[in-house]
Amino acid sequence: MAFKIIHDVPGCIGCMACAAVSPKCFRMIESTGKSELIDGTLVADGKSEKTVDEKEVEGYENAADVCPVSVIHVQKI
Repeated sequence: MAFKIIHDVPGCIGCMACAAVSPKCFRMIESTGKSELIDGTLVADGKSEKTVDEKEVEGYENAADVCPVSVIHVQKI
């Protein structure tokens, strides 16, 4: 089973929660003060996406759970 990870970068407030709980999935970008989906692809509206399998999805789910502004989404595809 595959999952699409969607990160709404413009909505990120830079709280660092995602990078703290899932450093293999997200990192902070000093120049913008926002988080970045590692190995994500930039798509429309400043969002970043990535497809992962079920073995990798836990870290992204954890990041989505701690995001106070809900800009990280995990969808089954």
